Amino acid sequence: MLEWIGDFLTGRTQQTRVGTALSDIISGVIQGSCLGHVLFLLYISDLVDVFSDDVIVILYADDVRLYSSCMISVNDIDFELQMNPDKICKWANDWQLPIS
Repeated sequence: MLEWIGDFLTGRTQQTRVGTALSDIISGVIQGSCLGHVLFLLYISDLVDVFSDDVIVILYADDVRLYSSCMISVNDIDFELQMNPDKICKWANDWQLPIS
């Protein structure tokens, strides 16, 4: 199975057009492919593991939503609110998945 998926992803190219300019995309799954959604979900499935139990993580397509019901003190609100997006950024950097 891994060899088949590797063959599916290797040697493929795609381009994005903006006006008359073309840009090459050198990584990722071909958009519109049958396997694209499944491979993406497999790739990000461990994202939910980086959060504590008081954070609810909802994944849909390429969207991530975080919910938490923990109490945050006024003094720590900036730190607490930024902590979970920082975890997403670290996870993304570890897996070489740039966030736009």
